Amino acid sequence: MISFKLHTLDSAPKAAKKLLEKSNKDYGMIPSMHAVLSESPQALEAYQSLYDLFSNSSLSKEQRHVVWLTASVTNACHYCVPAHSMVASMDGFEKI
Repeated sequence: MISFKLHTLDSAPKAAKKLLEKSNKDYGMIPSMHAVLSESPQALEAYQSLYDLFSNSSLSKEQRHVVWLTASVTNACHYCVPAHSMVASMDGFEKI
């Protein structure tokens, strides 16, 4: 099994530090996915950019959470389902 390093602001490559600071500001913490992606600053930047583009779509916040959770469940992602459930809860959606 491959292990990935969970970077912190101290251990991340220099180019990823500002991106992790954005994650920390947006979520009040650095999500594990962002900590791993920061190994490649370009990957983390792409992930954040895609998230921002989707967040600015015509879908409501609730609809976006439904899309994320549906994709997570459909793909049986044992990381994504609880992660997106937590974010939905943080956004005030206890039951979608």
